Amino acid sequence: MQHLLLNTVHAQPVPADKVRNDFTLLLQRPAVASRPFFTSFATDSVLVEKGFFYSEAAEKVPVLIYKPVAGSKNKLPVVVPNANASPDVANA
Repeated sequence: MQHLLLNTVHAQPVPADKVRNDFTLLLQRPAVASRPFFTSFATDSVLVEKGFFYSEAAEKVPVLIYKPVAGSKNKLPVVVPNANASPDVANA
């Protein structure tokens, strides 16, 4: 424990560029084709688009979009991803 404490006390500050580059390397993921797939169907008031895309090679992200059929002057709501969706939703 003393050795660890000595190294911590005499540690030199790390340059911000090195920290930024190291952090960027940690976040990098292999590029994959998103392979999006969507189906659409309309009801009397909305157009429903249901589908998925791949964020990583084995990570399928489900998407469900509701669009009003009639033109609206109001802003549309944002799409909020559900990180807690069950695998059944992703495979639906």
